[in-house]
Amino acid sequence: MVFVICSDRTCSNRMPGSLGYEDVDAQTFASWSSYYLCTDPDMLEVGNGGMTHDEYIVHFSLWALAKAPLIIGCDVRSLTKEVKEIIGNEEVIAVNQDPLGEQGKKVMKDGNLEVWAGQLNHGSKVVILLNRDSQKSSSITANWEDVGLPRHTSAEVRDLWKHETLKGNSTGSLTATVGPHSCKMFILKPIVGT
Repeated sequence: MVFVICSDRTCSNRMPGSLGYEDVDAQTFASWSSYYLCTDPDMLEVGNGGMTHDEYIVHFSLWALAKAPLIIGCDVRSLTKEVKEIIGNEEVIAVNQDPLGEQGKKVMKDGNLEVWAGQLNHGSKVVILLNRDSQKSSSITANWEDVGLPRHTSAEVRDLWKHETLKGNSTGSLTATVGPHSCKMFILKPIVGT
């Protein structure tokens, strides 16, 4: 069996969730022979309505970086083309399924601006620039020291949502403007010999 619980309300928002009762609920689910329990409903809302296109991308990106099981919580027969493109992004899924299996983590926070990063197989890094602000776009910089690259390393930069490699290489940092409640996701591939 698979059960999914939310924080203070269930995903339907009709009943109380497990906030404050996590241990009791986990023991109950275990007694029912459940083999999977998720306590963060936001990740399951991709395709279920209620979020913007950019918010779907943020959740799917962070879930992939966390190496979490890629689960959708909606009727797949009613998925829009837009949502199918998000959850079918092979480059983002490849991050989730990377053979190294190492979870990413938040490496920088400045108010509503965050940088998340993780190690990938073959020495590449995955980086998410996240803007949690609900009103304005902001410039976000990922410094190499924060994401785990030597400062003078030159890296090829691949945008996983635009499916394009940026022109030229970046050295020392990567900066991009990120819209409100949005993110950008990149692979940094160090150039050998730099």
